[in-house]
Amino acid sequence: RCRKQPGDVDVDVDDHVVDTWNCTKASEVMGMLYNGVTMDADKKHLFVADTLEKVIRVFNVSADGLGYVRDIASPHAVDNVDYDEATGDLTAGVTASMWKHLYREKIDPSTHVPGGLTRFRGTPEGGYSVFEDDLHDGSQLSMISTGVTWGDAVVLGSWYNPGFALCMRAATAIE
Repeated sequence: RCRKQPGDVDVDVDDHVVDTWNCTKASEVMGMLYNGVTMDADKKHLFVADTLEKVIRVFNVSADGLGYVRDIASPHAVDNVDYDEATGDLTAGVTASMWKHLYREKIDPSTHVPGGLTRFRGTPEGGYSVFEDDLHDGSQLSMISTGVTWGDAVVLGSWYNPGFALCMRAATAIE
């Protein structure tokens, strides 16, 4: 948790004044590559995407800090994650093949890296399971990092490629 303390100084970075904060580790639960974070509607749960472990880690939030609850398994490497307040679902931009991701990064930048949007729905037992997995082959946009649903379409974004992709379900695709 980070709190600005009395007497903390501000730092001048490239002509912008930046506040400095005293920070401590928020949790003892270690991850491989934490990335996207979101909270539920009542701010009682924090969801943290661990890209390399292919999980979304769930923490209880209290005045005492964070308490680890469980991992939500993902079939793919999770990047950014979002909580839908209307449904309670989680959506995550995912990379379907970390091997292709690494191959593109290190060997051949023209390699298509599949990815898309995976949605997780809460179960009656209090967990989450994958209920929809919309993947794109990476030919139009590689290395997907985020996405949203829009009617029958999925809009995907990438940290690596310029632009974004609008993907229609096959049954509703525009001819």
